[in-house]
Amino acid sequence: MARRQGRTTRRQGRTARRQARTACDKVGRTARRQGRTASDKVGQLGDKVGRLVLPIQKLGRN
Repeated sequence: MARRQGRTTRRQGRTARRQARTACDKVGRTARRQGRTASDKVGQLGDKVGRLVLPIQKLGRN
């Protein structure tokens, strides 16, 4: 069996994905409560959320 070339993305566990989802929800919720769009808030929490979200988006591409 031929080994696949290149980098394979490591699949995240269930908890990692759940954390990312709740982090995103939290961002949107606090922003709405303060009368702003979620994206405004993401600017501040961007690195915290981005760290969790990006790996998940990558998973869908392979």
